[in-house]
Amino acid sequence: MANETAKRDDNRIPVVLGTGNDADAETLRLIVDPTTKRLLVESLTEADGHGSAGDGTTTVDGAGTRVQMANITVKRVFIQASMANSGIIVVGGATCVAAEATRRGIALFKNQGVWLYINNLNLLYLDSTEDGDKAHYYYEV
Repeated sequence: MANETAKRDDNRIPVVLGTGNDADAETLRLIVDPTTKRLLVESLTEADGHGSAGDGTTTVDGAGTRVQMANITVKRVFIQASMANSGIIVVGGATCVAAEATRRGIALFKNQGVWLYINNLNLLYLDSTEDGDKAHYYYEV
């Protein structure tokens, strides 16, 4: 990593520096928008070769009956139990169980969520302790 002292602006205030994440670990100056005073960040879009995002909701119609999530290729997903749920949603693999005595998977109470790094939503199943409970999800491709 470079050992460099930050330069100073016209008011003798040090300029903020960052280090590149490449092999050279080059020291780089960070640029701020002069109007908003916020750090300028390049937006990543699908056209740049980066993914897109999507969302949805899965309902467990019958407590104790696992529901497989949709067949969608993803890089990661955030799953959150609905605020309107009266029970507990459990997310896991094909053997997840919501019943407390035999629970398998990650239990999510109202409004709790978890990030999961997977390659397809259909690898995940949901179960619930109450009929009609829902899990909302946001995924990135």
